[in-house]
Amino acid sequence: MSTPTLNKAIPVLLSRNLDHTIAFYDRLGFTLGSRYNDYLILSRDQIELHFSLFEELDPEQNACTCYIHARGVKTLYELWLHVGAVHPDGALHYTGHGMREFMALDQDKNLLRIGETMESGPE
Repeated sequence: MSTPTLNKAIPVLLSRNLDHTIAFYDRLGFTLGSRYNDYLILSRDQIELHFSLFEELDPEQNACTCYIHARGVKTLYELWLHVGAVHPDGALHYTGHGMREFMALDQDKNLLRIGETMESGPE
């Protein structure tokens, strides 16, 4: 019997309006993979984000979060800051446990935590 393995995890976030979600993530460099009446798949590089339509979503009650490992987090932070995607409390920082991170927030208050392993500590 072979040992089962897990290959990939894909978060499913919530969207009140799929058109608005496409427009927001387009500014972050994501492209449309597939779109259905109530479901959306976006991708960038090796990352895939799925969105389920939930028109009654109260963004203030949305607890959807995902963590994305990346390279070049400092540059990504500057680009996403420029387009207004960085969480108000999500400034670029060094965590103390070997990661450089920031947080982004979309219009439905889905939280994206973006992090990069730092071999030598903060610059």
